[in-house]
Amino acid sequence: MNMKQIIKNRLEKRIFFILLIIVFLIEKSFSINDALKIKISNATHSDETIVRFIGGATTDFDYDYDAWKLFPSNQNVPVIFSKIDSVSALSINAFPDLTEKKSVELFLRINLPGLYTIQAFEIGAFVNGASIMLEDVHTGMTYSFRNNSSITLNLSTASITSSSRFILHFSPPTTILFNNVSCNSLQNGSISVNKTGNNNFNVCLKNSFGDTLQVALFVNELIDFTELSIGNYIVETYSTYCNADTNYITITQPLAIIADFTFNYINETTLQFVNNSSNADRYVWMFGDGFIDSLNIEPSYQYASDGTYSVSLIASDSMCSVTFTQTVEILQTVTDVNFDNELDIEQLSVFQKENALLVNYSGELQKSIVLSVYNSIGQLVYYEKLNASGFNREIIPVSTGSFIVLLEQSDKQLIKKINFIK
Repeated sequence: MNMKQIIKNRLEKRIFFILLIIVFLIEKSFSINDALKIKISNATHSDETIVRFIGGATTDFDYDYDAWKLFPSNQNVPVIFSKIDSVSALSINAFPDLTEKKSVELFLRINLPGLYTIQAFEIGAFVNGASIMLEDVHTGMTYSFRNNSSITLNLSTASITSSSRFILHFSPPTTILFNNVSCNSLQNGSISVNKTGNNNFNVCLKNSFGDTLQVALFVNELIDFTELSIGNYIVETYSTYCNADTNYITITQPLAIIADFTFNYINETTLQFVNNSSNADRYVWMFGDGFIDSLNIEPSYQYASDGTYSVSLIASDSMCSVTFTQTVEILQTVTDVNFDNELDIEQLSVFQKENALLVNYSGELQKSIVLSVYNSIGQLVYYEKLNASGFNREIIPVSTGSFIVLLEQSDKQLIKKINFIK
């Protein structure tokens, strides 16, 4: 083989591969999606038509997507086609993307009576759940008409081109949207069932055991099921011209918010709060005195006066809130009256030593006094009348809490308060 022949062979191979690439690109640019080919046939003849859905197509004739129907001269050949208007027959009829229910009439020309088979071929796959039903206008029967589905009918010349013999009903999958329960233990979940373009379908809502909870009949496109608790649900839809479909939905709830706090005394009037809440990300404190609230996680707070206060903590997230409340006591050490310096507040000390409450008065006493100790709810837990100057007493409380130590002498009083922790 000479050099000229070798060059020619190489050139032919390159041209061949270039042509293959061009064909591939052309086929890819004109790839078929959501397309159904319907074939009619008898023992000797057949004919086909195509209905497709593609972005860019319109309901009018589109030169890029549609094709006119050419009728064979042989009158014995069955013909199947759709129409774009009352007189214009199409062999390929393209519509915009299948986003809502669409019905397409099919027409026949039958001049030779006999048995005919109508068969479907999906040459461009529809999405899972898309419904294709064939309605026989003459008999009222409907058939699921996805890939390789077929029916056989005895057709006569009474079938004419002026009225449709079949209607193809296309419907996209049922759209299910749901909302989970917004807060723990509530029943505000919801399920929305949408069949766009379908104005007459039925819905059955069941629980995970298959028990029917709710039924909605003759729904127009959309139905909402509300006030649902957590759990697994089954949504079944039915329609005359749509395949029945089943969807499984699980409604959940967020973690429960727990609001809780404890507190410690920094001094007689100031508390440090410890936040023990969980599953929350924002907090509001209300200290019960009507003045200042706080958004801090663990605030400290000083009270201006004695009293019992209800402190509330609101723990929340973006959807839910829980409130926890408990009472605190503020009892400051005060000296009301101190005539003749017989009772000196500086001489009275109260403190905790291990599991005992120690009360000491180091001042001089000219008259007898009474020592009383009260718990936080006002119960008297210790009482003694003293005559000697100066004294020490060891009192063992039975519980943890706040205690009031009171010294009384005639019309004079000394009061001190201590928080006792066992």
